[in-house]
Amino acid sequence: MFGSLTLKNFRCYKDLRVEFKNKRGTVKPRIYIYGDNASGKSSLLSSFAFLRKMNNGLYLNYLLETRDNPKYDHPSIELFNLRDEAKRHYRIFAQDNMVLAYEMILDGQVFVYEIVFNQYQEIVSESLFKRINNRAIIIFTASPTDFSFGRGMILTKDIPVIQNLYDTYYGEHTMLSILNFIIERQSVYKIAIKYTLLDVCMFIRRMHIGVEPYYDHQAYFNFFTDNNITPFSGTHDPIGKLAFEKAQPLLSALLVTLFPNVIEAYYAFTHKGKDLWEYELKVVKKGIEGNYTIPFGEFPSGTYDFVNKIFALFDALMGSTLIGDDFDLSLHTFLVQHIIEYYMPQIEGQTFLTMDKLSTMNIVDPASIYICSANTDLSYTVNCIEDIAPTQANHNVRNRYEQGVYGELHRPQFVKNDAYFVEFKKWVQQVHRVMYKEDLF
Repeated sequence: MFGSLTLKNFRCYKDLRVEFKNKRGTVKPRIYIYGDNASGKSSLLSSFAFLRKMNNGLYLNYLLETRDNPKYDHPSIELFNLRDEAKRHYRIFAQDNMVLAYEMILDGQVFVYEIVFNQYQEIVSESLFKRINNRAIIIFTASPTDFSFGRGMILTKDIPVIQNLYDTYYGEHTMLSILNFIIERQSVYKIAIKYTLLDVCMFIRRMHIGVEPYYDHQAYFNFFTDNNITPFSGTHDPIGKLAFEKAQPLLSALLVTLFPNVIEAYYAFTHKGKDLWEYELKVVKKGIEGNYTIPFGEFPSGTYDFVNKIFALFDALMGSTLIGDDFDLSLHTFLVQHIIEYYMPQIEGQTFLTMDKLSTMNIVDPASIYICSANTDLSYTVNCIEDIAPTQANHNVRNRYEQGVYGELHRPQFVKNDAYFVEFKKWVQQVHRVMYKEDLF
């Protein structure tokens, strides 16, 4: 789980530190993020997606350059370029370093990964520490000139291999990415990596991130596994078929409880070859004349969007960290409330979800509510509402938010000059007259 996040000169944030722990120091399992449009919600989640991209970068490029005859095309996946990615996130007009620091708590152990880029989007330094009381135990440090590992992290005999990879790739990729590459190709390198370091790499790899269009989790998953899988349809081997069969009762139960006219949902399988099965999700619904089956292509938007989130919820159910932007998009308020009240308690992984429906503020734990604000002084902040104004039992959190208790609010303004509308309408009407006259319609 993430205990805190520090961002300096990252996207809209000049200097930000956010704690995801309560006053007793316990990590919060649920983080619900609210705020106006353009208040920094997606930028906050993009910092986690950037970490995931950096971690995967070297292995992704290796697969793109060496994979022969992939089973499926993955047109949305491009070569990773660290400098371009850093440039994309470097705060406009900033002149100081861009810093990202992630505090991770894994099995009670505290780790801090920090990476620093200069104004030219080059790596200045990179480090991973383990905190024990007030001491920082080095796991690794790296810079453009050298690197080092803490005692016992890497065997001495394996250092030359890492040195070669460092000389070849560092700067274009991070040390964390190089270590992840070694783990992915363990059958080739056979380097013994201490579990302390391995746990951090695996934690980042298991994060389920949906911050589109910047990071589409399913597209990357399909690329790395060379699959063609969605919650709706695709092809898979017998093990994948078994996984969908096992998930089917849970998916069906979710849809039946959330959508009143749904009777059941099931996957229809077609055997396409010795080790290949094609599947398609179908839903049985109640109708006036009787029950009928609809394919996923004809799902209503709410049903479609919920099913599209199923993989994310299943991953979180199994302990993965879930980072989701616009989580309640296209979902009715009552449906979102039901998910929060009855399904979120079943999830083992930590969740970071941006929300637009303010009514949910009154059903989630106030300590889990964070407000993103774009302030009149042009600064961007992220604060837990409990740190701003503690919530009492009789408080209506939504009303307090709308009254500005938790920070400045932006309210859309009327266009000051109606002549803009009049002028534009006159121009469009003139264009239509010309087009009709010339028989273009």
